[in-house]
Amino acid sequence: MTELLTKYHGLVSYQEGLQLQREAHKSVSEKGIDQLILLQHPHVYTLGRRGKNEDILTDSTKLAEIGAEVHHTDRGGEVTYHGPGQLVGYPIINLRRANNLGPLAYVNNLEKSISNLLVEFGISTDIANHPTGVWVNGAKIASIGIRISTGTSTHGFALNSNINLSYFEHIVACGMPDVKATSITHETGQATEVIDIFEPMAESLASFLEMKVIWQ
Repeated sequence: MTELLTKYHGLVSYQEGLQLQREAHKSVSEKGIDQLILLQHPHVYTLGRRGKNEDILTDSTKLAEIGAEVHHTDRGGEVTYHGPGQLVGYPIINLRRANNLGPLAYVNNLEKSISNLLVEFGISTDIANHPTGVWVNGAKIASIGIRISTGTSTHGFALNSNINLSYFEHIVACGMPDVKATSITHETGQATEVIDIFEPMAESLASFLEMKVIWQ
């Protein structure tokens, strides 16, 4: 079984997260072991390749007041939010080795692995009748945006655990004006921290990718 070298990095700036991905991508692309980078980011809004500046609804002065940065990035998708209380996962996977997965099949595995984890919290998801991501009763609990270069993935998923949902009010998330965000804590009424979910999330993802987690 293919190994998945996994590490939880704690709270990491978005720029530092990009650098971790670049280093891992270089290694994996050169036939190194697949990697899963798990972390949290400080408050940041990121715009993917289809992201529009006007989908950030708040001016720079107010963004500074709430402590949020803005970054353009090379993942797919539009605008999303990352912040404390959200588990961000960057699987750096050689998809040619991983059963030669195509982009759609890979994204589907990400969605299913998150849904599988949420079942443990009694949360029923619906990924079949919604855009990319994981949804609960019409609200988005996890976002997914990836990039594939030289057959190897970067970027990944963001799962809302115990996050301040008010930060989503400053953007048109995923280009959808009416979309609402939710979290594990909001759905269950019990505070669930990232520290509680990063290990089972890694195991769930590895299972769907037919890999074995090796903790670093």
